[in-house]
Amino acid sequence: MLRLLLCLLVCFGLALAQQTQPQQVQPADDPVVAEVGGQALKKSYFDFEWSFFVKTSLQRQGMPATPESEAQFERFKPQFLGRLAKDYAVIKASERAGLAASKEAVENQVAEARKDFESDEAFNQALSQVGIASIDDYRMLVYEALTYNAYLEQLQEQVKPSESALRLIYGLSQAEFTTPETYCASHILVVSGDEAISLIRQLGQGADFATLAKQYSQDPGSKDNGGDLGCEPRGTYVAPFENAMIRLKAGQTSREPVRTEFGFHIIRLNKIEPSTVRPFDEVKSSIAERVVQRALEKLLDRIAQRVGITLYPERLGLPTQP
Repeated sequence: MLRLLLCLLVCFGLALAQQTQPQQVQPADDPVVAEVGGQALKKSYFDFEWSFFVKTSLQRQGMPATPESEAQFERFKPQFLGRLAKDYAVIKASERAGLAASKEAVENQVAEARKDFESDEAFNQALSQVGIASIDDYRMLVYEALTYNAYLEQLQEQVKPSESALRLIYGLSQAEFTTPETYCASHILVVSGDEAISLIRQLGQGADFATLAKQYSQDPGSKDNGGDLGCEPRGTYVAPFENAMIRLKAGQTSREPVRTEFGFHIIRLNKIEPSTVRPFDEVKSSIAERVVQRALEKLLDRIAQRVGITLYPERLGLPTQP
């Protein structure tokens, strides 16, 4: 889903496209790389947005922005161009709907971001590190984020699903919200069958399973817990172990050693937790979020289609494939 871009104001996230070009020296050869509703987006602006995107992506991953690290993103340029053009179409739709961010709102958000820095110099340096050449370029990005989000919020109000619709989806998606049956087991792992048989005899004479596991088990992961393996669904353990375990009833211990690639096991099935379905109230918000997300994606795609977008990825200067 297209994410809410208000985080841009704090963490310098992905910027949106805007027809106004950033304040930088534009090359003489500055081809149009996209047309949105008959309006041109130039390569110089794409390069600005692309640099911003790559630098912030590397920053979030804790990686330095070097020619080598930035080159890893090159193959995503055509997809980024499509996203840029689509977001530009949404911004223009927002402006036509009277939702363009005011100058006062932009300045308030710039001031909010600026207060985290000791000086204008420190603020400008932070902007430069993510590819923003000037405070005016940053104002433009803030304007785009606010304008885009205002339209997205209006659309969200239009696509809120009803309670009955959510319950219908819940009823049709029971498998998704079902927790499988789990087996709660303990085991004692030893290296020989004879030792396993000896321990089984001791258990038959009343010895405590957990005590024997702590004393004799070779499994470092469960030994100190009395052999307790927790509760797991089918498919967790190797086949010989699992087949023997599921044949037991709750409270039973295997009467013969179970051999696997790890050694010889004595298995105790403590209990079986039945399969459960998460209640509607617990998953209602996640269902609603998913429904809204899908509806918004369709609406935004429709906006882009209605406006008309033509892309020219061949003008991005990508290296030719061998």
